[in-house]
Amino acid sequence: MAPCLANRLSPSLCPRIQADISAGGDCHRNRLVDFATKHMKHTGEFYSLIMLCTTGMMFLASAGELISLYVALELSTISLYILAAFLKKDLKSTEAGLKYLILGAASSGILLYGLSLLYGLTGSTVLDEIGYRLFLNEAPQSPLYLLS
Repeated sequence: MAPCLANRLSPSLCPRIQADISAGGDCHRNRLVDFATKHMKHTGEFYSLIMLCTTGMMFLASAGELISLYVALELSTISLYILAAFLKKDLKSTEAGLKYLILGAASSGILLYGLSLLYGLTGSTVLDEIGYRLFLNEAPQSPLYLLS
């Protein structure tokens, strides 16, 4: 693994299995061919958004750091926002995309607040170090531990 990705991506077996499951689920996109050709004008963009979402999920499964975890989550959800509102002429699709965007923005802000509290509590963004410091230190007695 490249030295710049040493703590950001975890090479263990569990993320590989999760990435394989995500890629396997992505292979089922071929079932969407009939729906896409009947109801959509821009099928190429539709498939590229599904691939982008799958890529985000694969990075999310192998994230070893808080920052890479958040970026992978956002990569996955932004393409899902667009997919939710993909049918522009359908009012329900547009409404669903807007509601999903608002809910996603609020939940992303709350997640970032919790991650910043976790970083302030442990002083690290690497997930292994966070687990080690929370397990061994006096952090569980801190009110920040309950908040994060």
